Amino acid sequence: MSVRNKLGRRALRAAIRARLQAGVADDLPLCIFDFAERHHGVEVWFVDIPSLEGMYQKGSPGRLLISSHRTPGRQAMTCAHELGHHVFGHGTQVDEYVEDARLSHNLAPEELVVRLFASFLLMPAPAVHRIFKLLGSDVGALDAGEVLAASHYLGASYEGLIQHMRWSLNLIDEVAASRLLKASRKSIVTNILGEVPPAELVIAGTHWTGRAIDLSVGDLCLLPAGLQVGDDAIELSRSLPDGDLYVARRQGTTRVEHPGLGWASYVRVSQSRFSGRNVYRHMEAPDECR
Repeated sequence: MSVRNKLGRRALRAAIRARLQAGVADDLPLCIFDFAERHHGVEVWFVDIPSLEGMYQKGSPGRLLISSHRTPGRQAMTCAHELGHHVFGHGTQVDEYVEDARLSHNLAPEELVVRLFASFLLMPAPAVHRIFKLLGSDVGALDAGEVLAASHYLGASYEGLIQHMRWSLNLIDEVAASRLLKASRKSIVTNILGEVPPAELVIAGTHWTGRAIDLSVGDLCLLPAGLQVGDDAIELSRSLPDGDLYVARRQGTTRVEHPGLGWASYVRVSQSRFSGRNVYRHMEAPDECR
């Protein structure tokens, strides 16, 4: 058995154990930032450091530092990665930002096991199968938009989901993976919106259960048409063929509901490029409290 396979099995066992101990089913998504704090006794901090990817600071309590300059999916993957260092009892670790992901080959075993742990924790096979079933997708013929929507739901990056499906879950072959990786998130979102995206877009819908929809001020969210919205934390922008487009206007939490479809969800909005501890991310700013 290769070293990678041995580390993969170790990472998978640790990810399964982490979900079992937290009581989180393996076919549901999780918010990794909340998960780390609630079930592993660490503090999660978002920091305004452009050159940093993430950092695990060993201590009592341990701290996971995540750069506020990354995309939501990348932040989630990084948080799960740094949590892996904590789970496996590693010392303080610092990850710098590397623009070209191809330069991350030849990882040390300590880094490889936490990278695999992060993928298995965020994207267990039952959860991946379930989301594509809910989306009505054929795993053998996925399009980029379906994969992007699935990555949003799972709380992972678009590229990370593709790589995980190819190399760890063996759900797609190299040809399909290469085809999907050629589509950038910007081009996918441009195709959905009919224009170059002015901000991050989260694709949500009746498939979204098990966790809140998380946005930052200025982000866009594609939701089912005909929603009832709790307050002005999000505001309807315009209607599209696939649903209604909302924009996140202010920090806080609201509820969206579609009685006709029997679906509802909470939407949590943080400051743009929020810096601070995770537990305060979605609290209303003092001048917005009523």
